[in-house]
Amino acid sequence: MLKRSRWLMVTTVAFAVGLAVGGETWPADVGKPQEKPRPHDASFEAKWKELSAKAREEGELVIIMGASDSRHNRGMFDYFAKQFGIKVVASTGSGTSNTNRILAERSRGRSTGDISLVGQGSTDRLRQAGALAPLKSLIFHPEVLDRSQGWWLNEVYWTDRDNKYSLADTLRMDHIFEIWYNTNKLSQAEADSIQSYWDLLRPEFRGRMAGRALNGAAGTTERTRIWMTLGEKFITRLYTEQKMNLFPSDQHDPPAEGLARGKWDIILCCDRAARPLMKLGLPVKALTDARTLKEGLVAEVRGTFSVLDKAPHPNAAQLFANWFFSRDGQTAKQTLTTDLDASPSLRSDVPQGKIADHEWAGVHKIRQLAAERRITVLNLGSAQYFQAQDESVEKLSKILKELGHAF
Repeated sequence: MLKRSRWLMVTTVAFAVGLAVGGETWPADVGKPQEKPRPHDASFEAKWKELSAKAREEGELVIIMGASDSRHNRGMFDYFAKQFGIKVVASTGSGTSNTNRILAERSRGRSTGDISLVGQGSTDRLRQAGALAPLKSLIFHPEVLDRSQGWWLNEVYWTDRDNKYSLADTLRMDHIFEIWYNTNKLSQAEADSIQSYWDLLRPEFRGRMAGRALNGAAGTTERTRIWMTLGEKFITRLYTEQKMNLFPSDQHDPPAEGLARGKWDIILCCDRAARPLMKLGLPVKALTDARTLKEGLVAEVRGTFSVLDKAPHPNAAQLFANWFFSRDGQTAKQTLTTDLDASPSLRSDVPQGKIADHEWAGVHKIRQLAAERRITVLNLGSAQYFQAQDESVEKLSKILKELGHAF
């Protein structure tokens, strides 16, 4: 039974051999049989075979997503394409721009996308426009429906307001937000002095920070998390007192690149763009890699997987939806990603793959923390969560307007 979603928040201390497929070489874990196979289900196998055949006849699957997902998930898409004989067309550009395009096309009676992997804000825009198909009737894979084995958590987690269009697939223990600094500009003593997020509001950091505005669709999850953990007062003071250099919510690269050049000393909420620069040896470092700040960590169920309504390739879309959440699909995603900061799958029966050691160790603590009652569970579909989401964007948009920003 598909239950309502949860949003997990933890305030606690921190805790090549390949398989040849279609001429390509994949990690050995991809395509590996279940270690504990479920009972034989002839009806499922017949339906799966029939759906696979129909999907091959359609021959194509069109996926819309943000730019980073498009780059990082190419290996998974290629694996799916070769396994099922279906061409995967993965969009480029930001999730916001792709959502704008899909909605504009629909206004003209066209439907060109099958699967949506855009962020929560863009997903909500698609939901409001009636552009998403209910997922419950499309999912029939026993590995996906049965959460009693092979999953870190026993429930099906939704990430949309109606609890019917968008499913989560990852579980991440993380900081409330990441703080990066230029090692040539911020002294070690200054870095060590930041023990709480509220320390960023000290006068000596005024005018030395940059980050994303977080009022757009691409900043929805981070903005709501900050609002729920640090509160309205923190957001107000950060934006009104500290003279931050701000960029649109979907622009991660400019703050990170400016940090590496020494244009500013600290950046906030730009981990995905800053981490590759650190790997290149540039003078940037994550303060939040070295310590857990006073306010602790959060653990979230993440992911916004949706099927678009009136998909031009409905069988391929349904096949991909079931495969994506299966053990094989999540193994492919976790082992073939190029994301240096990938989140662990909600599935517990997949290998570590490209997940960083500290992330992999963290996710294994979920059950222990739950047993110790050190996890506060909030319903992502609850009025409380979406009230925080709505209040935060209203407040932040007002602040940005008063500061003269057009985004």
